[in-house]
Amino acid sequence: MDRGNEADGPQFAPAVGALVPVPARAVGEWSGATEQGAFSCRSRTSPHTRFAAHSRPVQNRRKWSVSCHYRAVPDEASPHRTRVRLDPAQAFDVAAQWIREGRRVDMQGLATELGVTRMTLHRHTGGRDRLIGEALWQLSAQAWARSEEEVDGDRRPDDGELRSARVIRAFNGRLVESRAVRTLLDTEPELSLRLITDPDGPIQPRTIARTLRLIESDERAGRLRPVIAREDLAYALVKLAEAFLFGDLAAGRPVALQTANQVQTALLEAGRTRPGGT
Repeated sequence: MDRGNEADGPQFAPAVGALVPVPARAVGEWSGATEQGAFSCRSRTSPHTRFAAHSRPVQNRRKWSVSCHYRAVPDEASPHRTRVRLDPAQAFDVAAQWIREGRRVDMQGLATELGVTRMTLHRHTGGRDRLIGEALWQLSAQAWARSEEEVDGDRRPDDGELRSARVIRAFNGRLVESRAVRTLLDTEPELSLRLITDPDGPIQPRTIARTLRLIESDERAGRLRPVIAREDLAYALVKLAEAFLFGDLAAGRPVALQTANQVQTALLEAGRTRPGGT
């Protein structure tokens, strides 16, 4: 070998049309010599893949060389004989974990960790924006679930406060205290705000739906009769949170958490039923 990654690459000059086994996830360039002249090869692979080397002599001004063109073919011993597929949920899980750890979601790095190409990752997830949006929603959904568990597990005497108001207040607190959310808003504020506030994106419609379910739960319990349409109330509550919480977080300003809680609670309490059904 003249150069290249000898640990990962072929240890011989490939013959014309030879099958060259390449280790899983090997990435590198190799060069060497044959009776016909010098050759150089480049490959990037995924697990359970081998490559077919199609060599052809290429004449230049001084010497003949062998140019190796690689074509991926399934290994007969591999269970993965078809096109590599990726479960998008797996990619969203890993991206969410990276955000928790404060790591930048890099498509190439994520593809490498998942054992697929960047093109495969993009094809199955819809691109980096959607990937980060889905990961953010995953973190948000977990915060919603924990907030509901916290409120429902509170054994203190019922003071008559609406469950929806208590859950939203607990969720706001988790949101503001989340190091993952803060880091993402600090490092990519424009992208984060766009994903969070997009009415057709992965977060706002689901947040409104989650808020609407809380309102409907209080209605079924006979404790709430919204003074405006419940859908409009849910929308207003979410937009208030976006303005009071995410905007300040992205701008690096102190978050008006208490004000956000008071305004949202006031909107809900306006429709709270009193004893006697009023």
